[in-house]
Amino acid sequence: MHGTVPGVSLPTVYAALEVLADLGLAARVHAGRAVRYDPRAQPHHHLVCTVCGAVEDLDADVELGPAVAAARDLGAEAYGAEITVRGRCAACAG
Repeated sequence: MHGTVPGVSLPTVYAALEVLADLGLAARVHAGRAVRYDPRAQPHHHLVCTVCGAVEDLDADVELGPAVAAARDLGAEAYGAEITVRGRCAACAG
Protein backbone atom coordinates (compact mmCIF):
# COMPACT_ATOMS: atom_id res chain seq x y z
CA MET A 1 0.00 0.00 0.00
CA HIS A 2 1.31 3.42 -0.92
CA GLY A 3 1.18 6.12 1.71
CA THR A 4 1.22 9.85 1.38
CA VAL A 5 3.23 12.50 3.14
CA PRO A 6 1.56 15.91 3.09
CA GLY A 7 3.77 18.58 1.55
CA VAL A 8 6.14 16.20 -0.27
CA SER A 9 5.82 16.31 -4.03
CA LEU A 10 6.34 13.37 -6.36
CA PRO A 11 9.30 15.07 -8.10
CA THR A 12 10.97 15.39 -4.68
CA VAL A 13 10.51 11.68 -4.05
CA TYR A 14 11.98 10.75 -7.44
CA ALA A 15 14.90 13.14 -6.97
CA ALA A 16 15.67 11.47 -3.63
CA LEU A 17 15.47 8.02 -5.25
CA GLU A 18 17.89 9.15 -7.98
CA VAL A 19 20.36 10.32 -5.33
CA LEU A 20 20.06 6.99 -3.48
CA ALA A 21 20.69 5.11 -6.74
CA ASP A 22 23.68 7.33 -7.58
CA LEU A 23 25.13 6.60 -4.13
CA GLY A 24 24.66 2.85 -4.61
CA LEU A 25 22.03 2.61 -1.86
CA ALA A 26 19.26 1.62 -4.29
CA ALA A 27 19.17 0.14 -7.77
CA ARG A 28 17.35 1.37 -10.85
CA VAL A 29 15.30 -1.35 -12.51
CA HIS A 30 14.17 -0.64 -16.05
CA ALA A 31 10.75 -2.26 -16.32
CA GLY A 32 9.67 -1.50 -19.86
CA ARG A 33 8.96 2.20 -20.15
CA ALA A 34 9.02 2.74 -16.39
CA VAL A 35 11.96 2.89 -14.03
CA ARG A 36 11.49 1.30 -10.63
CA TYR A 37 13.80 1.63 -7.66
CA ASP A 38 14.92 -1.42 -5.73
CA PRO A 39 16.18 -1.02 -2.15
CA ARG A 40 18.36 -4.10 -2.70
CA ALA A 41 21.40 -2.47 -4.27
CA GLN A 42 23.53 -5.63 -4.45
CA PRO A 43 23.73 -7.17 -7.94
CA HIS A 44 20.83 -9.49 -8.70
CA HIS A 45 18.32 -10.18 -11.46
CA HIS A 46 14.62 -9.40 -11.92
CA LEU A 47 11.37 -10.76 -13.26
CA VAL A 48 9.22 -8.03 -14.84
CA CYS A 49 5.56 -8.88 -15.39
CA THR A 50 4.40 -7.80 -18.84
CA VAL A 51 0.79 -7.70 -17.65
CA CYS A 52 0.75 -5.80 -14.34
CA GLY A 53 4.29 -4.37 -14.31
CA ALA A 54 5.30 -6.06 -11.04
CA VAL A 55 9.03 -6.44 -10.47
CA GLU A 56 10.36 -9.36 -8.45
CA ASP A 57 13.91 -10.18 -7.39
CA LEU A 58 15.49 -13.28 -8.89
CA ASP A 59 18.40 -14.97 -7.19
CA ALA A 60 20.21 -16.93 -9.88
CA ASP A 61 23.88 -17.61 -10.43
CA VAL A 62 24.53 -16.58 -14.03
CA GLU A 63 27.93 -15.91 -15.58
CA LEU A 64 27.68 -12.40 -17.04
CA GLY A 65 31.38 -11.88 -17.75
CA PRO A 66 31.11 -12.81 -21.44
CA ALA A 67 28.32 -10.24 -21.99
CA VAL A 68 30.36 -7.50 -20.32
CA ALA A 69 33.43 -8.53 -22.35
CA ALA A 70 31.43 -8.43 -25.60
CA ALA A 71 30.24 -4.91 -24.77
CA ARG A 72 33.82 -3.85 -24.08
CA ASP A 73 34.85 -5.36 -27.42
CA LEU A 74 32.40 -2.89 -28.99
CA GLY A 75 34.27 -0.06 -27.29
CA ALA A 76 31.81 0.43 -24.43
CA GLU A 77 32.87 1.21 -20.88
CA ALA A 78 30.81 -1.67 -19.50
CA TYR A 79 30.91 -2.12 -15.73
CA GLY A 80 28.21 -4.68 -15.08
CA ALA A 81 25.19 -6.55 -16.35
CA GLU A 82 21.97 -8.07 -15.10
CA ILE A 83 19.31 -10.32 -16.47
CA THR A 84 15.70 -9.20 -16.78
CA VAL A 85 13.22 -12.00 -17.32
CA ARG A 86 9.96 -10.81 -18.89
CA GLY A 87 6.73 -12.71 -18.65
CA ARG A 88 3.64 -13.05 -16.50
CA CYS A 89 4.08 -13.05 -12.74
CA ALA A 90 2.46 -15.85 -10.69
CA ALA A 91 -0.63 -13.74 -9.95
CA CYS A 92 -1.22 -12.84 -13.63
CA ALA A 93 -0.38 -16.33 -14.88
CA GLY A 94 -2.78 -17.97 -12.42
